[in-house]
Amino acid sequence: AFRAHLAQAKFRLVSSNVTDSGGQPFPGVATSAIVPVKAGGRTVRIGLIGVTIDSNPKRWVKYHDAIATARTEVEKLRGRTDAIVALTHLSLAQDAEFVDAVPGIDLVLGGHEHENWLMYRGKQFVPIVKADANVRSLAIVTLTFGAPGGRPVVAVRLQPVDDTIAAAPAVDAVAKQWVDRGFEAFRRQGFTPEAVVATSTEPLDGRESTVRNRPGRLTDLIAAALAHEVGTVDVAIFNGGSIRIDDVLPPGPITEYDIIRVMPFGGKVVKASLDGELLARVLETGMNNEGLGGYLQTWGARRDNGAWLVQGRPIEPSRRYTVALNDFLLTGAETNLGFLTRASPQVH
Repeated sequence: AFRAHLAQAKFRLVSSNVTDSGGQPFPGVATSAIVPVKAGGRTVRIGLIGVTIDSNPKRWVKYHDAIATARTEVEKLRGRTDAIVALTHLSLAQDAEFVDAVPGIDLVLGGHEHENWLMYRGKQFVPIVKADANVRSLAIVTLTFGAPGGRPVVAVRLQPVDDTIAAAPAVDAVAKQWVDRGFEAFRRQGFTPEAVVATSTEPLDGRESTVRNRPGRLTDLIAAALAHEVGTVDVAIFNGGSIRIDDVLPPGPITEYDIIRVMPFGGKVVKASLDGELLARVLETGMNNEGLGGYLQTWGARRDNGAWLVQGRPIEPSRRYTVALNDFLLTGAETNLGFLTRASPQVH
């Protein structure tokens, strides 16, 4: 299916460090590219490379080291371009390390974080630019070229995308086509996207900046729902990164489509017994994952004066606690929670 979708693409694809499991580029995917652009009476050659974070391992994909791969591709482009732009899906910290370790890059256009960023890193103070997720803003980047051989001057302007911008009928028509196709796919899976399932009297904040840093009304509702789903439990936990809407649901009707937008990954709610010692470690690690997808949202647990309480009482290390959680958390794949697996002797 992935290769079929690649074949449908009507645009060029550049991916330097992601290949098939045998180390070969996927069909139609270049490891770098040169794009000629006419500007100011001359043609400048923009070199492109693309690197991706290795956070979604699959048996049919191989992630190569981003820095080593980029160095190779930049060397191939050296002398053939007027500027090299790296298209990245890395964390901000990785982007900073990347430009410091790969000479020759003039600009990073990045992703991963859902909030806008502009910072300069590396020996050449390379601009790292990120706009807001879900097209809440656009980063408009202008490269000004001087004499051949010199580095371009980079200017960045952030343009919010909101109701002050007039709708474009042609764009609206294309967007509607994709929404209709998406809804039809949901119906084939048994959903009724437009069906109202609840009504909220207050905003429900699902922004990444909230759900990965602190509890809120939405996360409290989800955690309580997990507890309700499996019956009597002491605690419910789930990872804030499972909330993907990165937006605020306003007061009013909530549809099945809204629920899908909030938690699209699926999975199951499971009940497990955890030794108190392990539960305390899980809760502490989840709190320390602030800002990450592994930040844990909870029901029935809170931290008070440095100690974790369950149902208002201090955790007893040797006692077993009944916990409701999403099954993903028992895979050991969440950030810093590799010790939480079904195979742990403290999970029953």
